[in-house]
Amino acid sequence: MSQAEKGTRSDESRWGITGGEHEDKESGVPFDQTPTQESPRVGVKPWAWDRAVLIAGLLIHLVLFVSVFRQPLDVNDHPDRRAITWSLYHNSIHRIGPGADFFAVYHAGIAARQGRNPYAQDESPTVTPYFYPYRYLPLMGPTFGRWLTIVAPLASYRLWLVFCEVVLGLLLWVFWRQWTKLPRVRLGRAVTSAALLLSTPYFLELHMGQFTFVMGAFCALAFIWTEPALRRVVGRDAATDTPRSGPGSANRARQAMAGLLFFAASLLKILPLVMLPALLRRRVLLIAGGLAGLVAVATAYPYFSHHPDQWHTFKELNFGSPIPTMAGGNYSLLFLNLLSGMAIGSVPTVEQFDRMAFLFRIILMTATVVLVLASRNRSVELKASALFLGHFVTYGHIWEHHLSALVVIGCLMLLHLTPHDDGPFPLRDPIEDSPSELGEVASTGPETSHRQRRPWAGALTLTALALLVLPTPWPLFDTAKDPSVFDPSRGWSVWTNIGITASKVIPVVLLYAVACVSLLRRSSDHPPVFGTGAAPPGGAPAEGAATGAAPAENAAAGTTATGAPASASGEPPLTT
Repeated sequence: MSQAEKGTRSDESRWGITGGEHEDKESGVPFDQTPTQESPRVGVKPWAWDRAVLIAGLLIHLVLFVSVFRQPLDVNDHPDRRAITWSLYHNSIHRIGPGADFFAVYHAGIAARQGRNPYAQDESPTVTPYFYPYRYLPLMGPTFGRWLTIVAPLASYRLWLVFCEVVLGLLLWVFWRQWTKLPRVRLGRAVTSAALLLSTPYFLELHMGQFTFVMGAFCALAFIWTEPALRRVVGRDAATDTPRSGPGSANRARQAMAGLLFFAASLLKILPLVMLPALLRRRVLLIAGGLAGLVAVATAYPYFSHHPDQWHTFKELNFGSPIPTMAGGNYSLLFLNLLSGMAIGSVPTVEQFDRMAFLFRIILMTATVVLVLASRNRSVELKASALFLGHFVTYGHIWEHHLSALVVIGCLMLLHLTPHDDGPFPLRDPIEDSPSELGEVASTGPETSHRQRRPWAGALTLTALALLVLPTPWPLFDTAKDPSVFDPSRGWSVWTNIGITASKVIPVVLLYAVACVSLLRRSSDHPPVFGTGAAPPGGAPAEGAATGAAPAENAAAGTTATGAPASASGEPPLTT
């Protein structure tokens, strides 16, 4: 048996397909061997250059991770134990650490055990070595925080680092498999591997013990695992002789896991709830996000009603004036605007700046929601990315470690902005993830794929990803790197601060602009080839639906009698 036949049989076994479902009915030739117009192969040879990039990235990542992992508490007092990446960030040089953000939740768990206020700084006896102010929901303390306190602070922090690495490994594996189904498989794999493994914001995330990356990774996995492509053909409609799709047991489990991940991400940080308007076509995620919102409100409202002083602290930390945080380490567009005003001699008062920031946030987020709801683009991922990025464009408390989640979002956008071939191959099974559309046969050409045919968007996304992954110019100007100095940027020129801040603001705004502009156009530039209307039960196929072309003609065109693709992607075609 040839290698191609073995690959075909392997794909059939993986999907549980038997009975020649991958073969042309007349010739008996597997579809991935059926002559088609010239198109990139989706298979890759062992040890291709993308795998070389992956291996190199893994080795570098492992060295950097170990250097962060082995740091002791109060690492600034132990110069010989500092991480390799320590000198790259404001927050590692001039703030307490490592694990200061992680220990905020650890402190909340200790406060829950001691019956104290998690938003206060006191413990009796003192257990947590140091921590930033606790700014999460009250539910986090007696649940996740209390669970963290089972072991000592440093051990708990290091276990969290290992968990972050496990999540990163899972995310990398899932992205690797997703790129296998696209024409530019090697480039996509190499870019995604390098971005995730060498992301400088991620190593700051580890140093601080933050939760933003895990939140973003959970969201990305939830989106990928609820894609319509995961539906399987489970039979044929007897009345219309068209394929019927269904999730199948494995995919039902995957979608349930996706819902749990999105639910957990929304409680870990409430930020994913901003994406709910984009999830109308992903009911699993919509329900999970809605439940998370209800749980958050149902637990926070009575707690803050009985502790109004703690509500004031929570509100000020998360929604208060951004002016107190406008200093070194802040990479928000609002801070860049403030610096620009200082450069031209137009500095607003605190009240004026807060009013401007509030109006800017309301107007931009409202416009983004309207765009998402009105857009005829069917990509849920791009819609959710636009809302997610809109928050980062308008929020004032943006720190470098937050960008670790945006690297994940950038990789997800790149996956959905990759142009396809001009051949008859879809990149995903186009049947929508909606029970009302089960049994419908959507058009299967690249003209109606959810992926976008805009190379410029992919190129801009790639540029933004590179800027997010690279370190900021901060270490070039902070030559002393003295931990005893709270913020050396206060002694630098305003133009120096503008350049440092813009190094991360520009890629965030660029990603947001790409997502929004992509939503202004439909997913396809041409009408459906086979139509998407459902056939009425017991009746004739809907207008525009496939009507059974000759098998020989379809085989020559690279499709089956139902218009399904004859691809070698490893996905089961819509045939029986």
